[in-house]
Amino acid sequence: QPSPPIALSTRGFHSPPIVLDKDLERVLQGVAGAKPGDAAPLYIFSVNFTAASIQQSNPFPFAANNITVTITSNLPFTTTNSITISGLEGATLDAQVDPGYLPPSPPGAPARRDPAGL
Repeated sequence: QPSPPIALSTRGFHSPPIVLDKDLERVLQGVAGAKPGDAAPLYIFSVNFTAASIQQSNPFPFAANNITVTITSNLPFTTTNSITISGLEGATLDAQVDPGYLPPSPPGAPARRDPAGL
């Protein structure tokens, strides 16, 4: 959503509202595809995945397989973001998965198993 006009007004001392200048030149760091004007107040970005891929190490059914999911967003991920991959019945995580990369389970969801089996 584009940045709306923003005005400054005062209380106690009467002055007409003054429309403020917006930052229409700065390009935001850490935002893929950012352009001048994106730093304007109340400008709202839509979140998009700019790249996504799923790869597997073995094409044969019932064989051991490593599935790698890679995604890139136009906005940085934070600790409050959550991505759910579901439908992998019987899948297990091995010790090569760093549990530091797994966010906490959402409220009411079953706790995630420690990949190291601890």
